[in-house]
Amino acid sequence: MDLELRVSDLISEHGEWMENKVHELFPPNDAVKILDMPIGRVPDRHIWAYTDDGAYSVKSGYWLLANHPHLAQPPVSLLCSQSSESINHVLFQCESARAIWDLSRLNLPSNGFSNSLENKNAFLFSGNQDSSARIIQVANDEAKAWKEANNLVDTEDACKWQPSPNGKLKCNLNVHWRNSRLHCGAAWIVRDHMSYAIFHARDAFTKAPNRTIAELKGVIWAIKSLRDLRLENVVLALDCRKAFTAIMNLAKIPCAHRSNLQVAAGLGHCRF
Repeated sequence: MDLELRVSDLISEHGEWMENKVHELFPPNDAVKILDMPIGRVPDRHIWAYTDDGAYSVKSGYWLLANHPHLAQPPVSLLCSQSSESINHVLFQCESARAIWDLSRLNLPSNGFSNSLENKNAFLFSGNQDSSARIIQVANDEAKAWKEANNLVDTEDACKWQPSPNGKLKCNLNVHWRNSRLHCGAAWIVRDHMSYAIFHARDAFTKAPNRTIAELKGVIWAIKSLRDLRLENVVLALDCRKAFTAIMNLAKIPCAHRSNLQVAAGLGHCRF
């Protein structure tokens, strides 16, 4: 088969499929499907051959380079046509890049660094190039979204492990919650005042609507586990301020979780 064969090579000058050639080149089932396709009248456009939808992705680009290291970079920048193509040029030396750096009010890195090439790829494969102001706006929006996503955990609660007072055992509980559609999980570890681990466990729970409810499920589970191990005088430490605040205000906790928490606390002789 001719590897340079194009769809247009299968269409006659009258705009119809060349049935004999289609049946000659393709298996019967594929030939029938091809002949059933209407021939459209749409302009040609660039298609990325290494993804199912024809749109470029960074992952497919890395795969292509990893499997075809001999591929050479274009000799001239496709963005400005003034210099050789390189990551450093695209990010820092190209006129468009310099304009964005000027608007960002950030110092231009002297040696450059690895960054996303989404705007460049959009220009190469879709013919779209955002303005410098638009790129700055998108960058700020992305940075804000990233910060909000990573602030779901109360990072101010994180600190170096400290032993409990008076030689009591300390149980550190951590609950993992991603979203309301997925199961959540938890793990706890009991250590003495010398930080030696005595017991530990982990488990998975059903879905929770938010992180606070997931934390409360973890607290109930941990209390029951400590009770079953007949451990007394244990300090339970959480890493979620909202869960701690909820426990200290039981009246505001949903009824089902409040009842379970009170029962577990009663069985484990807990004080909050």
